Amino acid sequence: MILSVCQALGIQWNGGMYEGEIRGSLSSQNLAKMEAAKNLPQEFSDFLRIDLENDPSALALKMLVNQEEWSRLKQFQCDKIRSVRAECYRQESDGMFFAYEGDGDSRQLWLDRRNEIKVRHPWPGDYR
Repeated sequence: MILSVCQALGIQWNGGMYEGEIRGSLSSQNLAKMEAAKNLPQEFSDFLRIDLENDPSALALKMLVNQEEWSRLKQFQCDKIRSVRAECYRQESDGMFFAYEGDGDSRQLWLDRRNEIKVRHPWPGDYR
């Protein structure tokens, strides 16, 4: 997850991590950003659920980045949520929609499934 966050922030990093320490050549400013990014949830699904504007670990990172970088990180999170939802819609609810449209199945079943997906993959804050 840290590599994805760094890419979203525009940090060029080809290094790695060893025993929790960041390796590779980075400016001190980018190293500080990456150290702060390590405190964000490292599981993809957990990262998608945090409210970047209210989570303490995210706010610590926000203090180190400029507005453009912060906007890119929020956009990255929103794009990933849209992508996850779209895949769930394709796999779980699109067939119900076509059954509703073509066969007269219940529209409510389709809408309920879409709502279930939205509950499973919510927007974490007021931003989108």
